[in-house]
Amino acid sequence: MAPPRIPEPTGPSSWTFYIVSEIAGQHRPLAVVQRYNDDDADDNDDGLDGQRLVALVRRILTILCDPVNRVAIESERALAVDFFCEYRTHEDEESSLPSSAYDGMSTSAFPFISTCLLLGVSEDTTYEHWLVSLSTIYLGADSYGMVVIDVTDLESPRYGIVALMARPTIEWNVSQSGGEWVDGKYAQEERSRQPLSATGYLEKFGPREIGDEALKLETIHLVDTAAMNLIWPQSGDPGSFDFFFTRVPLPPPSRSLCDQALTALISSTQEIETFEMSIFDAPRQIPGFQNLLRRMLHELPGRLGQSRAAGQLIGLALSGSQHLDLVRLQGLSAEAIRGALETEDLKTATSISLCLDTMVSTPTQIIDVLASAAGLRDMYFFQKPTREDDKLSTDIFLELSKRPHLFRRGRVFFSGAYSAALKGKFWIGSHGDMGPTILQPSSLQHYIFWDSWLRYNLNLYKILY
Repeated sequence: MAPPRIPEPTGPSSWTFYIVSEIAGQHRPLAVVQRYNDDDADDNDDGLDGQRLVALVRRILTILCDPVNRVAIESERALAVDFFCEYRTHEDEESSLPSSAYDGMSTSAFPFISTCLLLGVSEDTTYEHWLVSLSTIYLGADSYGMVVIDVTDLESPRYGIVALMARPTIEWNVSQSGGEWVDGKYAQEERSRQPLSATGYLEKFGPREIGDEALKLETIHLVDTAAMNLIWPQSGDPGSFDFFFTRVPLPPPSRSLCDQALTALISSTQEIETFEMSIFDAPRQIPGFQNLLRRMLHELPGRLGQSRAAGQLIGLALSGSQHLDLVRLQGLSAEAIRGALETEDLKTATSISLCLDTMVSTPTQIIDVLASAAGLRDMYFFQKPTREDDKLSTDIFLELSKRPHLFRRGRVFFSGAYSAALKGKFWIGSHGDMGPTILQPSSLQHYIFWDSWLRYNLNLYKILY
């Protein structure tokens, strides 16, 4: 009897999906989901086949690139900068060690991006999948594959598939081959770190039809191998593990005359109530002044005052912007926001993002200011990745619920709603402790909306009346 035919190599049966973004020169993970083949599934099902994997990759990319999700993703990416980086001053000792980036962090540090990834992976219930720690490292095992999505630039996202050939176990009776032992070993595959495209994956793991989903992904660039350095450390490089768990110490602003002048200007907002805006007529003409001021506002946490003068500087830094992303500003006050919105520089602004953990004003003060800005339609409220709970997000929602007309202006986003859902907890509270009815005559609901007529167009937060 002829010896049995050695089966073709198969793709991994379990997968780890990463969303990464370049921060301070390294691609850091923002969300990680693992998907396991269910042991109770059909024995003939050897895992996630190529066509289904490709469909998942395309769906994840489609969700992340949908314009309705852009502001929320960009704001969480901005929060990630301060989460993974540590700003130094000239007074800091150069020998001080960077702190851990993962202390007190949950698996849903960036809840909206995590929700997007979960929705992309969850096309059916055949396989178990869940969020895992951002410190999860890919080890390159044959039975595990990796998909990396790079959202550093949402105008041009990148992806890559890493899959090493699984070696099926071959068993047979020696007598069946005429008493001769048959060499059933495969040649060892070179452990290439070059990611595969969708078509490359399908071609590698057997003759499969290259479907439309894979062809559409051909227009998307592959991730650079550098994008995997942290999540897939090279063997024999223990230093990469140490770097993975530390925040990146960023150098303090330079001692140039320009940086010193801007540092003094920003610090002066702690004492000056308002500026005479004409004093900025000359600086406005300096090439790159706006970008330089914006950078300094981010790199000098705690220096910005709570006066309208602080808001005037914000107006200068974001002049002409329609969306005001203020999530990285430390110690921001409602009065500073009012000062910014009242400037001529921001008269076209229609949306705003705020990080509630870093603000010094009460929910009532914040909503009073936002309600007074007639041109402001969309409001996005976030909390820090290291938050202990979602209470601040709940408090701001309860304050908004006293003025339901604000919900009709446009989109109102609360990251706390996603965070609580990922933790399996009530966001507003259980039915018994919600107190009086929040909105009359009908309720406010947050839910996942999937419209098959508008394929993959996810409106992840909708207000219904």
